[in-house]
Formats: sequence, C-alpha cells, structure tokens
Amino acid sequence: MIRAFAALPIPPDIAIDLIGPASQLPGDQPRWVDPATAHLTLVFLGSLTDDDVAEVGRSLTEVRQGPFDMQLATADAFPSRKSPRVVVVEPTPASELRRLYEAVCSSLAGWLPPDRRAYRPHVTLARTKGRRDIHTSNIIRTIETLLPRTIPVSEFVLYRSRTEPDRAYYDIIKTFRLGE
Repeated sequence: MIRAFAALPIPPDIAIDLIGPASQLPGDQPRWVDPATAHLTLVFLGSLTDDDVAEVGRSLTEVRQGPFDMQLATADAFPSRKSPRVVVVEPTPASELRRLYEAVCSSLAGWLPPDRRAYRPHVTLARTKGRRDIHTSNIIRTIETLLPRTIPVSEFVLYRSRTEPDRAYYDIIKTFRLGE
C-alpha cells in the first residue's frame, strides 16, 4: 500500500530562509522539516494500491487551472499556540488556491471521504511532539519577521509518504503542471 497525498511543493530556498534563523535560537529545538520536502498539502488520500495510485494520477490530469502566486503570510502553531505540536506558515486566503483545492477535490470525488475536515492550508516547518520545553512563541515570532514570502505556483504533485523513526520521506509519484 502507498500512503499518498497531493500538494504544492515549496521551493527549498524559501523553506531554508524561514527555518534558518529560527533554528539558531537558543534553547531546545523542535524537529525541523527537510527543506527539500516542504509542501502545502491539498488533499491526503491515505493508503492506496498501485492500481489506485495510477487511477488517481489519471483523475488529477483533469485539473484545469493556470499558474498563480501564493503569499505565505503568517506563522502559527497547531493545534494551538498553548499546546503546539507543529509550527506552520499559512498563506493569505486566495481565491486561486481555493479554486485549485476545489478542482483537485472534484477530480478525486470518488477517492475522498465525504466528511473531510475544513481545509486550512499550511506549510509545516517543525514538529514539537508536544514538548513543553520548546519555546514555540519565540520561533513563531522569528519566522513572522521573515514574512510575507511570495511563491510562484506552477505545479502540484502527487506524493508518496514514507515514515521512518527519524523523519518522514516524500517521493514524487507524478507532477502536474498548471495551465497545461
């Protein structure tokens, strides 16, 4: 089985720019994401067979939307700043991103559960695993000084997710160019 999701890749240099200064703060550090794998998830598909992945890939070719710019505007923590498990950056609400999300969901209607949670787009930068000794408020403030950042969005990707004890690995299954 393949754990799959569709996402927007984040340019590694932008992830490095956002993570770098925060990772140099004194004190215990969260587990930072690998900048080469930073992404903004559109939909998580769960475990699929090889045949399912091929069908999902065919369905995603139906998505029609042109390229657009996305602005990463705020830093935050999930599920809350009082009980952080992840440090994230969030884009400004943009109709282009919402349209892309809806187009991806529409093309995958048969693959997604009908009772999905509300979509809250974000890029995970670090995981705290609920550790109280990590000063996420300082990390968030530092990252916010580096925002906003504009990212050109010209493609989305179907990824395979593999988790190991030390980190998650994301392999590209297929890339879908916007505007084609």
